[in-house]
Amino acid sequence: MANQHSDSLRKLRFDPRLADTFIAKYLANTRLVLLLLFLILIIGISSYMGLPRTLNPEIKIPIVLISTVIPGANPTDVESLVTIPIEDAVRGLEDVKKVISSSRDSASIVNIEFNSGTDPDIARDNVQGAMDTIRNLPEDATDPNVFKLDFENQPILQLALISSVDDASLFTFANRLKEKLSELPEIDNVNLSGLEETEIEITIKPEVVSSYGISPFQLTPIIQNSLKSFPAGAVTTNSSSFALSIDPDTISIQDIRRLRINLEGQTVSLSDIAVISEHPKPDQAQSFFVRKNEEIQRSITLDIFRVKTANIDKSVRAAKDLINKEIEESNNRFEAVTLLNTSEEIDEQFNELVRDFFIVIALVMLVLFVFLGIRPAIVSALSAPLTFLITFSVMG
Repeated sequence: MANQHSDSLRKLRFDPRLADTFIAKYLANTRLVLLLLFLILIIGISSYMGLPRTLNPEIKIPIVLISTVIPGANPTDVESLVTIPIEDAVRGLEDVKKVISSSRDSASIVNIEFNSGTDPDIARDNVQGAMDTIRNLPEDATDPNVFKLDFENQPILQLALISSVDDASLFTFANRLKEKLSELPEIDNVNLSGLEETEIEITIKPEVVSSYGISPFQLTPIIQNSLKSFPAGAVTTNSSSFALSIDPDTISIQDIRRLRINLEGQTVSLSDIAVISEHPKPDQAQSFFVRKNEEIQRSITLDIFRVKTANIDKSVRAAKDLINKEIEESNNRFEAVTLLNTSEEIDEQFNELVRDFFIVIALVMLVLFVFLGIRPAIVSALSAPLTFLITFSVMG
């Protein structure tokens, strides 16, 4: 049998025409092979470094949610006054598959599922248009909030802002930080939670009620008119035309105190007949931060969202740089504690991916070394990374 194999091998002859093929010329040209390997390395590594990084996959599900708040209403009233009119308005929309609603104390949630293949943005716009046509919602109900279900609409950075100074300074700094973060090109928007909203309270003095017989119903239209802007006509020139308006007289609590009221022919300031004060709104959600063996501190939570086309790592880096700069300029009176950082989670996942690459290469090399020897093992150890880099190039 061995002699037969030797005879067969001796009879083999090389076809000279094979030397003119592209593959033969490629294998014979060492410089070309090295150049191709170098290009694979450069393109593959750059493609890997430039791969888009997101924590959640992009899933386009045509689901639109509508949330409406009506303070103080029980579930039965919410159902009849808010939920049913909203359901009637959206059932006639095109491609609506299913409508599910939930009525709770002071809140209505309507879930609208569209047929598969419907563009979520178009579906949301259609629902918003239907909401704009509703005219029979209660006056004390908030405008329906329409938004699409978006798995990517998650904060890239969540911070707890704390301070050793008073709460008012903390709220002011948080609002200023929100404005500056929103101006960054990488940041889409910033949400604040735990921030107290204030309201202005006007209490008529008892002695005024007895002497003038004034009631809140007389003051209400005066104050409302002072807060409104009014059209003042239009100005037309030879080259253009533009509209004019009268801006509101009242823009601060001091302006409210200086409002002039006519009582029985006598003009007095509002502060002369009433006590005007600013207080936090009742029943507001508050946020607190606590460390082990330390006292609880009042905090403001910042949820920072990136522009979808921006890189997560760059967005987080830009936001942190701005926050650190603002804290330094405030003499370090404030502190930002990181609660969530999606860039770190993504980096951890990518590091695990690289670790798995090396494990695969090591296992393949070990198996080939055991069964075929050292030379095939070395060849596989060199070719496997090239395969991964080619894959990244194609993905890029």
